[in-house]
Amino acid sequence: MLRLFRFADFFSRKPLDNSAERIERALFDRTRRLIAGVHVNQAFEAITGSLVVARGRGKSLRVLFCDSVRRPIPDVIRANFRELRDARSCGVEYRSCIGELADLQAVVVEELKLKASKYVDRILAISVSDSGMWQKDFEGETIYTGLCDATRLAERTGISVIDSWPDRDIAVGGKGYPLDPICLWLLQADRDRRIARKANISISVGEHAEGYLLPPSDGLDSEVPLLRCFRTEGMALIDGLLKLSAIDLQDATSTKQLLVSGVHSKELLSRWKQLENEEDRTSVMLELAMSPSGASLSTEHLLCTAMKWVSDELQSHVEESMKELKRDWEARRLELKRNLESSRRSTASGLEALGAFDRSSPDFEAPGNIMVEAPRLVSDTLVSRLQNRFLKTHVSCSWGEFLLRDTKDASNVEVDGPSLKAAMLGLLHIDQMPANIPSLTGADQQRILGRLTPGRPNSWRNLLREMADYEPSAMKLRDAV
Repeated sequence: MLRLFRFADFFSRKPLDNSAERIERALFDRTRRLIAGVHVNQAFEAITGSLVVARGRGKSLRVLFCDSVRRPIPDVIRANFRELRDARSCGVEYRSCIGELADLQAVVVEELKLKASKYVDRILAISVSDSGMWQKDFEGETIYTGLCDATRLAERTGISVIDSWPDRDIAVGGKGYPLDPICLWLLQADRDRRIARKANISISVGEHAEGYLLPPSDGLDSEVPLLRCFRTEGMALIDGLLKLSAIDLQDATSTKQLLVSGVHSKELLSRWKQLENEEDRTSVMLELAMSPSGASLSTEHLLCTAMKWVSDELQSHVEESMKELKRDWEARRLELKRNLESSRRSTASGLEALGAFDRSSPDFEAPGNIMVEAPRLVSDTLVSRLQNRFLKTHVSCSWGEFLLRDTKDASNVEVDGPSLKAAMLGLLHIDQMPANIPSLTGADQQRILGRLTPGRPNSWRNLLREMADYEPSAMKLRDAV
């Protein structure tokens, strides 16, 4: 038993099929922490959960192991939630709906507890994320209503619950989204303590396609590095064309073939490119597709044109983000050079400082990795096209392949991205690290996000002990008060 806790055995032992044995291998000392992440997708189709073993704290956080489960939401509960969201009601129906959802979430957590086996008492918390309900009051202020009954979930499972992530960001003037970027940076960014060179890209394709440039960092920055974001059309365009073409949305195989089997329309693509980058550009693009010139195109032509548009736009944004990173680095180098000249330092020391800066410069030619989260309908095509464009870049649509590619367990583990990111938010709350990025959310300040609901006494005490033992890094006085 003791040999399972030796550092060398963590990497050298043969792949294990049992989740409990893999967790035991990861939790070989008390520096490893265990947390559960639960996510409800926007369409209320399923609840996913991830059991995450992490090492390090704050900006030094690393994921060592992750295993996920998925449970579909019954049609009746799904219909109730959609009706509730459309009605914008928060009365008795709301309490009843989130109570039923909490019971389903508790079932997912129980499955994760079985995977944890004898380490179940070391699960620090359940971190829950969902799409929530967004409303505007009479003054135009954003009101967010979460869909987690934290008290009921904590009582059902006995584990403390952390939820309601957007509330604090909204309270300091932010939109309440996006809150994923800091998690993506922790999961994907090159944070080599010697020289971090590779900038990585994270792309998520939902109604819109959103991407983030994750700059390299040694993890010792006083602040989170500047994350650049980009956005273009996504599944709203493809789904809109499918509906206009009267294609069966349930037949995913035939639809996937239509997306890549035909030839795109250069004329329609040119007309789309002439449109301004406005908020409702998708609807205008659909109108152009159904105009007299577009109506003559076959379904294959329309879908291939849409797929070509999305992939080309993402490639263009990735290239432009890398150019912006290079321009930013050159501007920093110029500023350093001016400061050295103005400080009248000796030529030798100034050249040494510039040399050290140049040696730490990132690789601006191409991203190190591109992670694509997209529906299966388009994920393989996007990965293939991005890989063909960026030959030196590792492109993947599997979190398991990306996070565990250096271990032998990668092929045996199914990792769910949204619940993994929910777990990361929970760890940031426990480490008392601000998780919102004001430049992206519009908030006035960075703040620690999440609402903590105590579980049973033993779970609550373990969590308090974990939080009390950690000393967060120093903050600026302006941010602390």
